[in-house]
Amino acid sequence: MIHKNISVLDIVVALALVAIAIYLYFSETKKTIIDAGPDYQAEKVDVIQGTTQLSDGDSFHLDGQKVRLLGIDAPELHQFCDKDGASYPCGEMAKKHLETLIDGNEIICTSTKYDKFHRLLAKCRAGSHDLNREMVKDGWAVSYYDYKQEEAEARKQKRGIWAGSFEWPHAWRRAHPR
Repeated sequence: MIHKNISVLDIVVALALVAIAIYLYFSETKKTIIDAGPDYQAEKVDVIQGTTQLSDGDSFHLDGQKVRLLGIDAPELHQFCDKDGASYPCGEMAKKHLETLIDGNEIICTSTKYDKFHRLLAKCRAGSHDLNREMVKDGWAVSYYDYKQEEAEARKQKRGIWAGSFEWPHAWRRAHPR
């Protein structure tokens, strides 16, 4: 059996290496947080559920919280679209379609972030319906990055607002500030 004497220098070197490793680990974590931007928050998943009061086709109040459906953009409540040469209240119809999907069921939403208006950005379900996906699939909202395939199918099948012409919701909001 080989016995080696451990010197004070060996202990100091070992502790220094551990300290350097800890420093590098935490400084890399901090760098990631700084690189994420000033609004970075550690990812915390919020789950809220209950009955709702709709604001329009992509936002509502749920359990005392303002919620916006993530990844979609529905016509604004007072927005009109055109079909067969006539104007119709597509914003009200988008809200009505969301209400039909909910059908009195409890809504369950999951989210990890808020928008600049302090609304919870969420993916939500009511009964068997994925509200975000189905609003786009049925043509009553456009994709806002997340549901491109559903939007393409709705456009091809001329569902909802795709049956005529409309101003994109973000452009309509810009032209009609509150």
